[in-house]
Amino acid sequence: MTAEPVTAELDRGLRVLMPSQAKLRVQLPPDFFSVSAEEIKREQQARTEAVEREGMLRTKAMREREEQREKRKYRYTLIRIRFPDGLVLQGTFSVYEHFSAVTEFVQDCLEYPLPFVLHEAGGAKKFDDESSQQVSLVDLKLVPSALLTFAWHPDVKDEIEMQMRQTGLEQSAFLNCQLVERAMMSD
Repeated sequence: MTAEPVTAELDRGLRVLMPSQAKLRVQLPPDFFSVSAEEIKREQQARTEAVEREGMLRTKAMREREEQREKRKYRYTLIRIRFPDGLVLQGTFSVYEHFSAVTEFVQDCLEYPLPFVLHEAGGAKKFDDESSQQVSLVDLKLVPSALLTFAWHPDVKDEIEMQMRQTGLEQSAFLNCQLVERAMMSD
């Protein structure tokens, strides 16, 4: 009764996936795709309501309320970061955490904590500026899951490539050796 409350801490569920694991697709049984008549009716009703809602003039407050309802749909997001060597780093985050939590997560898993850039898998959006670090994952639309691509920051990329040529390595180590060894044992 007199003790301080214990705050729950989200387990990141840190996993390193080897390239072979990351490419695996989940095979669903054929009956997963069969739809019942009741499900079809519910889907049709939802589409009809959506068409009616889109056809109706709405105030800005109404649109914002709907947007907030959509944002509350998910509580957690699964973020995967693909590295140039094919390894994939995976972690679970609250949708309300800032993008800086993802950056810190990746930074803690790197072999060499040098500056880096994360961008969406298609390369459409980069998360390298300071303003994106303080935006929540739900506002960046990285829910319910996202695949980001890792790249060294342009300021250090040339230096890393030069060191690789000098040492004769084809590829630099990205993730912590212990994490990679653990992933190899589970593969």
